[in-house]
Amino acid sequence: MKHYFTTPVFIILLAFAWACEGPAGPPGPEGPPGYDGRPGARGPAGPQGPAGPQGPQGPPGTGEVTDVEAVVIEYENVDFVYPDYSVLLSFQNYQPLKSDAILVYALWETIEMDNGEFKDIWRLLPQTTFTQNGILIYNYDHSYEDVELKLEANFNLGTANLGPAELDDWVIRLVFVPGQYLENGRTAAGVDFSDYEAVKEHFNLPESKVNAPVLKRPLIQ
Repeated sequence: MKHYFTTPVFIILLAFAWACEGPAGPPGPEGPPGYDGRPGARGPAGPQGPAGPQGPQGPPGTGEVTDVEAVVIEYENVDFVYPDYSVLLSFQNYQPLKSDAILVYALWETIEMDNGEFKDIWRLLPQTTFTQNGILIYNYDHSYEDVELKLEANFNLGTANLGPAELDDWVIRLVFVPGQYLENGRTAAGVDFSDYEAVKEHFNLPESKVNAPVLKRPLIQ
């Protein structure tokens, strides 16, 4: 004979099974990490960000030339001789570049300091003086092989009474300044070319080879 559970009996059994289920146990320990997956394709570059703020100003430079020095050539016993009163000075196998500046200095006088030492006074040509005859100018022209010193005047040089102070025993220095240190072709930043001592210090020129009294030149007015 077959037995059939009726619906009320099934519900009672289900409720009894549910009531017999205990509370959930604690979670188990975390398992080991899995293997890294393949890297994805590289995405497109993002837009450029805005410029950062300007950094602080650096310390001022020394203004000294350390890699390339200027070149100096000295000539002694230079005389301006009648009738043309010009002197040609070769560069003594030195070949300047066309970008170089060629500066011409004359040892104008040597003065005695308070400590008894002598100081050479160099003047950048051209220089103008006033003599008993009139205005006399020490000037020059140059190529890239030599310098021609010359006298110019507002009077007749051929008949003028010029003496040793104006004509004899000059000491001349030529200074060749590399073009990369020039501004506008003639000046160097922070250097007064008319001041030979400043030029000597800036370009590390050698000390003067001449340190003896010379005839005092006519003073510039």
